[in-house]
Amino acid sequence: MARLHRKELKHDEFVDIVDRVLLYVEGHGRRLAVLAVAIVLGSAAVGGYWWHSGQQAEKASIALGAAMVTFEASVQAGLPSLPGQGTERVFSSEEEKWQAALEEFAAVREEYAGTQAGLLARHYEGVCKLRLGQQEPGLAALEEVSRASDPEVAALAKFHLAGFYQGVGRAEEAEKFYRELSEKPTATVPKAVALFDLAALVAEKNPAEARQLYQQVKDEFPDTTIAAEVTRRLELLPESPQP
Repeated sequence: MARLHRKELKHDEFVDIVDRVLLYVEGHGRRLAVLAVAIVLGSAAVGGYWWHSGQQAEKASIALGAAMVTFEASVQAGLPSLPGQGTERVFSSEEEKWQAALEEFAAVREEYAGTQAGLLARHYEGVCKLRLGQQEPGLAALEEVSRASDPEVAALAKFHLAGFYQGVGRAEEAEKFYRELSEKPTATVPKAVALFDLAALVAEKNPAEARQLYQQVKDEFPDTTIAAEVTRRLELLPESPQP
């Protein structure tokens, strides 16, 4: 697919981008599945936005899709960044990529305030800021979105907040979010994903509970790609003591 500027990105081409990202997800793990769902939401899968909410929502979805392409672009250290907004865009550093994506998401949020795409853009502004080391404004953005009335986007923000808190050793806060997400699953954060991350979080302090959670995922979602990883994680847990 040739590189496209945002204004040239039409409906069929945007769908093609979504398809490419979904194929990328197949080879790059569980967490990107959440990201892919977010793209679909932004392009209006939930609630029929794409087909029924008019020209403004369509433009917002296309703009969000272009920003997501930047967010998922390749990084090749030592090489100059390539121009263009298409799926082949390459950056010379992670920092350069996050900064470019941040600027695009900010533009979508400002231009399409009040739309689901605008809310998703605000969410990814927060993610980009965290990855750029801007902790305070990044957390503020995600916490803002986590309180949004849109449950799908709010759940995605809670998921990223949980991941951040887990990464910085604030396990209690992360656990609170994972438990909430597992009890109230959404399209953006399915129950299997929330349970899996909750199990990984509690595995060290409570391997028995982690085993129970992993087994729940395996029993309830046997035909998903996550099930294979669950089997591996179960094998790594210490055996439960015999009564």
